[in-house]
Amino acid sequence: MVSAEVGAPFSHEPATAEILILDSWKASAQFDLPEDLRPPDNWNTAQPGRRIQGALQVWAQASERPLVLFIDEIDSLRYTTLNFSVE
Repeated sequence: MVSAEVGAPFSHEPATAEILILDSWKASAQFDLPEDLRPPDNWNTAQPGRRIQGALQVWAQASERPLVLFIDEIDSLRYTTLNFSVE
């Protein structure tokens, strides 16, 4: 299980929230998962607004097993961060 709560203070800075959320997920994976199941080093290379989707795609493609994440506290995100998208 991972959390989006670390992005909550950045309700009007979605690009910052994305980076912090992904950093916290990677830190959790480093601690909780064996090396072969951790996200690859190049997992966070997408453009703002697509970083989380891009990172999860890279991780899923690199994994020999299906990737399943339970994302907790998504409701802690507000305003621009919750609705952020790149046109």
